[in-house]
Amino acid sequence: DQFIEEYLQVYQLRSTWQEPLDRYGVDVVIIDTGSPLATVLSERVDWYRAYADEQAVVFFRQESS
Repeated sequence: DQFIEEYLQVYQLRSTWQEPLDRYGVDVVIIDTGSPLATVLSERVDWYRAYADEQAVVFFRQESS
C-alpha cells in the first residue's frame, strides 16, 4: 500500500514527488508518453530523455558533477 502511494505521489507530481526517486536511488524512469511526469522530467537538467515513442518515454538521471 505504501509503495503504491509513493508511486502515485511521483506520477501525479504531488508536492514532494522527487522524494521517493531520491530515497530509492531511482536513476531510470520509464513512463507513458504525455504523462505529467514525462513532461516535467523532459524540462529538467538533471534528467535526460534516452528514448521516446508514442507509448512510452525513458529517462536517465544525469550524474551530478
